[in-house]
Amino acid sequence: MMIPRLTSRARSLWRGVTRRRVLEAEMAEEFRLHMEMRAEDLVRAGLSREEAKRRARLEFGSPAQYRDEGSLSRGLRWFDGVRIFGLDVKLGLRALKRRPLYALGVAGTLGLGLAAAMITFAVAWKVWLAPLPLPDPDRVVRLYELEPASPETGTSEESRRRLLSPTLLGDFNAHSWRTIEMFSAVMRGEEGEPWIREGETRSISRLALFPNGFGMLGIVPELGRLPSEDEVLLTEPFWRTAFGADPNVMGSEMNLGWGVPRIVGVTRLPSGYPGDVDIVMVGDYGMTEDEVVEGTDARVFRWVEAIARLRPGHTLEEAKAEMNSFLAALAEVHPIHRGWSMEVVVLADDLLGPFRGVLALLLAAGGTFLLLAGVNVLGLVAARRVESRQDRSIRLALGASEGRLLRGALIDSLVLALVGSLAGVLAAYGLIDPIRSMVPGDVPRLADITVSPPLVAGGLALGVALGGLIGVLGYLISRGARPSVGRAPAWRAVGVGGRRALVIGQVALTTVLTAGGAAVLHRVSTLGAIDLGFEPEGVSTTSTVFSRDRYTSVEQSQNARRSILEGLAARGIPAAMGINTPVSGDDVVPPMGLIADASLEEIFSVFHAVSADYFSVMGIEVLAGRPFGPDDDASPQPVAIVSEEFVAQYFSAGIPVEDVIGRVLAPVPGTTSGMTVVGVVRTTRHQGPALPVMPDVYIPLSQYTNPPVTLVVRSEPDQVAEAVSAVVTQVDPDLRWSPLVSYTSHLREWFAPFRLQLIMIGVLGTLGLVLACLGLYSFMAYQVLTRRQEIGVRKALGASDGKLALEVIIRGVALASLGAIIGLAAWYRLLPLSRELVDGIEAAGYIVPLSVAVVVGGSCVLATLIPAVRSTQVDPAVTLKA
Repeated sequence: MMIPRLTSRARSLWRGVTRRRVLEAEMAEEFRLHMEMRAEDLVRAGLSREEAKRRARLEFGSPAQYRDEGSLSRGLRWFDGVRIFGLDVKLGLRALKRRPLYALGVAGTLGLGLAAAMITFAVAWKVWLAPLPLPDPDRVVRLYELEPASPETGTSEESRRRLLSPTLLGDFNAHSWRTIEMFSAVMRGEEGEPWIREGETRSISRLALFPNGFGMLGIVPELGRLPSEDEVLLTEPFWRTAFGADPNVMGSEMNLGWGVPRIVGVTRLPSGYPGDVDIVMVGDYGMTEDEVVEGTDARVFRWVEAIARLRPGHTLEEAKAEMNSFLAALAEVHPIHRGWSMEVVVLADDLLGPFRGVLALLLAAGGTFLLLAGVNVLGLVAARRVESRQDRSIRLALGASEGRLLRGALIDSLVLALVGSLAGVLAAYGLIDPIRSMVPGDVPRLADITVSPPLVAGGLALGVALGGLIGVLGYLISRGARPSVGRAPAWRAVGVGGRRALVIGQVALTTVLTAGGAAVLHRVSTLGAIDLGFEPEGVSTTSTVFSRDRYTSVEQSQNARRSILEGLAARGIPAAMGINTPVSGDDVVPPMGLIADASLEEIFSVFHAVSADYFSVMGIEVLAGRPFGPDDDASPQPVAIVSEEFVAQYFSAGIPVEDVIGRVLAPVPGTTSGMTVVGVVRTTRHQGPALPVMPDVYIPLSQYTNPPVTLVVRSEPDQVAEAVSAVVTQVDPDLRWSPLVSYTSHLREWFAPFRLQLIMIGVLGTLGLVLACLGLYSFMAYQVLTRRQEIGVRKALGASDGKLALEVIIRGVALASLGAIIGLAAWYRLLPLSRELVDGIEAAGYIVPLSVAVVVGGSCVLATLIPAVRSTQVDPAVTLKA
């Protein structure tokens, strides 16, 4: 039975192959007859014979194309599958080659939407969605002490958050907790800590954890063991760069200036937290006696970042309630905690902080733009199908089936989708690094953002799937054409109302995003124009710590500071030193309380310890009295300089600044007697231009012993770097300073969250504008193509080209205007949510969003010009005959 069946099938195949030539000859003859019939129709319509033949050839296309179509519709499908697929691809490429702008538009639009979706998902996944690589990350929390609400601190928990004092953290660790398993501090050393090796000194960074912190953060040595006291753990990148990945360094010592700890292991820190450092050590609780200034309660120094891990089965609310109960009991013994409370937040949520809203917007917009890109591609494909309806009629007349035409349309779309997907992947690869470089450095896990192989595979699969869906939908839209040769098919527009709504929605979404970006830009420019109270332009800064191991007495550190300033002055370089410099994150001394008048309650001010020339170098104007002088260091009576905000808030209302000179303030923590006010200066915005100003109190630098100190120089870094290095080396060759940077870099860092918002909203707004213009273009082109017969009739009746083009433009203007109006309404409706993302964004008022709406609407109107011009190129003779 098997052999006769195979013989019969082979005979059938042979007949099919030999018969193919006859069929193709018949098809060629039929095609020739149809061409001649169409040419005769055009001659009768008034065209010359040569022009009629040329027009017929343009309408019918290449004979080879229809020969291939007919052969495929009657071919041996199961035997000739590979050949059929090859011919399909060949036909598709041939058609796309004839329409390069169409192919570029479809592939480019799909690639643009896919690249946006891939980049937004890559950023959102690493920064937001992917869990921190910690053991039980949902149980690891960060602790804050909340300052009592006041006009200076505000009422929100974020504005009242303060770090913990080492003493309070020690109390927590000594207590037995029902909801908390363990505590740890996360203490990062000063940048540029010295490491002396073979007579050379280089800067390294240090991290100190309590013993519980290693297990809490999942820090496991890859080589060696965990450190104990006077031992260090090298991080894996530092081990490779500094020691060449030599395992024999285990057991050797590192000269760190303040000590010589022993190397006991190598580890790789978890991504995202606690950050990039070179060495990890074990810290301890509390402060040493020489770190606590006489007369000061150590609990006022809230500078320790603290984390904890919850016990399984307990919630944040339970832990917060238990800690507040403990703190309230502690306040009975230590009044400094009275009125304060505890805040417990999941570490991952706290790291994400102000970026969560932007990332949510980014992720939603990425998906939305991919959808809009697909809709725009569908519009282009639908317009192309309408334009080629004559070809479709001929193919059906020649015997091609609906399934055959569907397969051709599907392959066309898949080819374009594959090209667009590859372009999108390449664009994502090319854009991820520039975007990552523009994103602020404090965004968690920024370095891990990448276009990974799984994301590439998912992007390609999604692009091809979207292309297949668009191919099927585009073909279904074009099914209104009936098989007819030489006559225009009856056509019924499908989904015009839905596509019109999509175009309006695109313009509205673009208006919202672009208005948001413009409002953020307006907010940034407004903040940038605020007077900071000092002149950051032309000032450079660097910092160091005069270690107690090297400077055992107060006189030694004071002499070293004085020698450095005198050496710079001798070179003609204005310089000063201080702590708690504004807008730099240099908050070594926390806000301290004092009583300005006996009738007033204790108030908190920002304290600054500065050298004599600090005000002139920083450009802070002295309004009354005098700046500090050399005699103030040795004066038996402590002196202070206050800001005009201090005078306005804490002295009698309306008192002139000159009248507070000579007044004695109550003793400040760290002093045993009251300070005499010798000067009044302008108020500085210590925490940045967006936050409320706080009163400033300045004291001579000599009143603080061995603090981390900042050197400020009135010159650009590249002009004085060598001079500063030479002077410091002359005073102390082993004293290490952080790199000299411009003071404006601190302002750029402060504006970093705004920059992230500007980048993300700007990218999304630009992408939305491109897609909106493309969507309006494809819709209007679709409308012109479906109305060619109507336009031809109107031209034959005397309608001018200008009138026809104007009507197309008016339709585009109506759609763009409606979308812009809806976008404006949505923008003002979403203002409460926008305030959570960007504080003060409502200050943009009405002019900025209205201007954006005009720009967006005008850009979209420009996209209608090409369809408007095409409407004037319709030949009335051809459309009337059709």
